Amino acid sequence: MAVHSQQPSEEKGTKHKGDIRSKFSKLRTLTGRVKRVKEWISYGLSFPVLFVVHGRLLAAVQSIGTGRAGRSRVVTRKTFVLVDLEDSAQKIRCVFYEIDRRLELLDSGARVKVTGKCHEDGSILAFSVDTVDPGTTDRFLPRLENFAIRGIRSGLAALQSEKENN
Repeated sequence: MAVHSQQPSEEKGTKHKGDIRSKFSKLRTLTGRVKRVKEWISYGLSFPVLFVVHGRLLAAVQSIGTGRAGRSRVVTRKTFVLVDLEDSAQKIRCVFYEIDRRLELLDSGARVKVTGKCHEDGSILAFSVDTVDPGTTDRFLPRLENFAIRGIRSGLAALQSEKENN
């Protein structure tokens, strides 16, 4: 079987605006503690970003309300606040919609990893919430944050070169 190195849009010499590969090739996943993620959100990054936020739950997860999605499906909105692991003054609000999976019951003080995107108000729209073992993640967080900073720099450099080429 032959392996093609070019994307279908490149074979013809045209680039389609709706090409999903071009959209996701710019996607960055930034992993860090609450304090760092709040800092990165404040940058107003103009490329797509997924955040993986490590923190501690301030209080138990609260169910805010339910709504309808379609005719028969009920969607529950759950909110919670993550506190930074080192600086308890740093907090970020998260929202999780129970659309296709339930959010497990989590107690106050639980160590969690939240994956999601930034909402317009600076909160995190969570796609997944997982409990983590502090012993396995704590020693790697500074390194993951450094990788995230490199990802931000490369994303900004790519945007700058794209602007210069146009």
